[in-house]
Amino acid sequence: VEATSVKERAIALREVIYRISLAIIHQTAPHPTDLERLNQEVTSGYSHLKITHQPSNTFTWGWNGEVTALDQMLWRIADSAAELFTGGELTRIRQCGGEGCGWLFE
Repeated sequence: VEATSVKERAIALREVIYRISLAIIHQTAPHPTDLERLNQEVTSGYSHLKITHQPSNTFTWGWNGEVTALDQMLWRIADSAAELFTGGELTRIRQCGGEGCGWLFE
């Protein structure tokens, strides 16, 4: 049951990131429900963030969560999308122009 739920969330997150990216490419506002869904996943993931100390006497962000958490992959995907969308270089997001290809890339 949990695996099915995480799979459904993963597919939904993929679609939300795709639609937001298309909105960026076409210079339109993303649908509010897409932003809401992305924010839900970001919030879920960020609740597992922690600051860790490294042997080089530096600090980095790390994930505080069980290695077996099925939705752990979604934390990283949502975080990457948030970094991409807030990074300021949105003009780098592109869509393949090949016939029948809808792939997005940076």
